[in-house]
Amino acid sequence: MEENTLWMDKYKPRKMEDLTFHPNQTELLKSLSENSEFPHLIFYGPDGAGKKTRVHCFLSKVYGDGIYKMNTMNKELKLKSKNISYMVTSSNYHLEFCPSDVGNNDKFIISHVIKETSSFLQLDAESQKNFKVIVLLEADKMTKEAQSALRRTMEKYSENCRIIMIVNDLSAIIDPIRSRCFSLRIPSPSKEEIKQVLKDINKNENVNLNETAIDNIIDKHGKNVRECITCLQMTTLGNFHGNRVYEPEYTNIFSSINKQILREQSAKSLKEIRSLFMELLIHGFRADYIIYKMTSDI
Repeated sequence: MEENTLWMDKYKPRKMEDLTFHPNQTELLKSLSENSEFPHLIFYGPDGAGKKTRVHCFLSKVYGDGIYKMNTMNKELKLKSKNISYMVTSSNYHLEFCPSDVGNNDKFIISHVIKETSSFLQLDAESQKNFKVIVLLEADKMTKEAQSALRRTMEKYSENCRIIMIVNDLSAIIDPIRSRCFSLRIPSPSKEEIKQVLKDINKNENVNLNETAIDNIIDKHGKNVRECITCLQMTTLGNFHGNRVYEPEYTNIFSSINKQILREQSAKSLKEIRSLFMELLIHGFRADYIIYKMTSDI
C-alpha cells in the first residue's frame, strides 16, 4: 500500500472504459463524445454516485489525458464597489469551479468566467474540439440571479464553450436552463456493485478485511461510493478487529441530534441542538444532507 495515497483517488476511473456502473449512460456518453458537437450537459444524481468522475471520463474521451493536467488558481474579479476572490481548477481544455463558493456574488462570477473562457480557442483546433468546457460544480446551489445570468450567456458564447453542470437536485435548476441542456441522471450504484468495488480494493491492497466488515461499511454509508472507499481505507489504517469498521466522529452527531429531540423538547434542548447543527454546517455538510442523515438514522 502506497503511503499518503487516498484510495478513492487511486481507484477512481480515468477513462470511459474503466467505468463499471451504469453501462447505458456510459454508451450514451461515448456517442456524445464522438460527435463533432455536443450540447450543454447536466449530470444529476445523489452524492457519491460518481457524477464528477463520469464528467472527467467523458472529457478524457473528448480531449485525451490532457484534461487531468490541471492547475488550481485563486483569481480575483474587480468590480467598482468590491473585489471578489474565487478559485478555479483548469486544464488546457476545460475549467471547473463552484459558483456557490462566493455566495450571492455568484451572478458576477458566472458571467465573467464564461466570457473570459470563451475569448480563448483551443490550442490545437485541428485535432481537438474548437471549444472549451466549463464545469460548474454544485450548480444547484447557485442563486436564481446567477442562473438567470448563466441562461443569458450560455447561448451567446456557445460557439467557443460548452457548459457542464453537476447537481444533486435537478429541480433547483430553472426551467430555461434545463430546456437548453441535455440532462443525464447518474443514479447510485447497487449495494452489490459497491461491494464488488470494495472487495477488489481489499484484494489489491492485500488487507484481507472480512466480508461481514465490508457489509457493515455499506450499511453505514449507504450507496455513497466515495464514503465507502474512504471508510474501507480508514478501517484498514485503524487496525480495527473483527467486524468493527471506522466511523467518523461526525456520524455520532446525527444520532445525538435525534436523541436530543426525542429526549427533551424545550428552549434549552433547542439551543443544544442548534450547536450540533452548526458543527455539521461548519464541517461543510449541506442542510438537505443533514436532514437526510437524520431521517435515515431513525
